[in-house]
Amino acid sequence: MELTVRAHHAGNVVVVRFAGRMVLGPAMTAATDWLRELITRNPQVVLDLNELFFVDPSGIGALLSLYTSATSCGGKLRFARPSRKVARLLETTKLTTVFPVHDSEEAAIAAFVAG
Repeated sequence: MELTVRAHHAGNVVVVRFAGRMVLGPAMTAATDWLRELITRNPQVVLDLNELFFVDPSGIGALLSLYTSATSCGGKLRFARPSRKVARLLETTKLTTVFPVHDSEEAAIAAFVAG
């Protein structure tokens, strides 16, 4: 399954839903380029990872790059609802110490309001 991306606004926060596989290739490159551009306009971003079923090493690199882009624009990138497989990957690689991970989109959005 190829990577698909959908986005919507929730106040000042952009919620981006990834679905499929985040692997090296044109779909991931296009999605991350688009998201980097979006971050320059609205650096408060929640990535909903509930429908993301696989992330390869280049996908991890892309997520780290997006996090850096958001922080350099004065914002933050938060994860919401990672699929079981992606949650395990984030825990195994200790990326949960880098990325704030929330159980729901609502909790991730509320965390922006709380600071």
